[in-house]
Amino acid sequence: AAFAAGTQVRVNPDCDLAIVLAGTTGAATAAARAFASAAVPCAIVVETSVEVPVREQPAGVEVVAAADDAVLLDKLAAWMAGACHADVALGTNFPFARRAIAERCASERSTKNAVIGLLPFGSSADLPVMAANEALMAIDIAGVYGQGAGAARFAEVACVVGAAFASREAARRLSRSLPGLGAAVKAVVAYGATLAMGRALVLRFEMPNAWKHRN
Repeated sequence: AAFAAGTQVRVNPDCDLAIVLAGTTGAATAAARAFASAAVPCAIVVETSVEVPVREQPAGVEVVAAADDAVLLDKLAAWMAGACHADVALGTNFPFARRAIAERCASERSTKNAVIGLLPFGSSADLPVMAANEALMAIDIAGVYGQGAGAARFAEVACVVGAAFASREAARRLSRSLPGLGAAVKAVVAYGATLAMGRALVLRFEMPNAWKHRN
């Protein structure tokens, strides 16, 4: 919708996010402030930083500046991935944001596994929790790319769980060679292994699209 200066903006608080295109009416900041006051993440899109309507934006408002379409989409994708947590729905409706959303999902799952590695679980008691977290990551990333349940999902989850066992064994061996640092070693290995698996899954879904675009 187009807003004239002074127009009262009505906001649906159930919105996941809002994108405001800065025009010449000067209404962008007021519109963005209305969304922010309703706790709806909002981005103001401008071509250059010179066009930012107000230098200090209210909390919850991000300025996205780009003159090139491809750069703009990349910046918007990164902002959307961080601002909105409806991963699967966001990826389904906005394909250009899928990679950023999937990478954020992998990063968050990796951090969770690192925290699990630091907790005082008994020997191997943390493995089922980490493996389950990684399996959910695989399912989430597939969902972001619009891939439903099927035989391919079972194969991906099986590979992820197998890799979880392998990384746990690597962490165990490193812990023996670094006495007193067992929890730290588990956390570092858990984070790195989960992030590597997440990025491998992203590439698994990105590569077919890249091949199509090349041909």
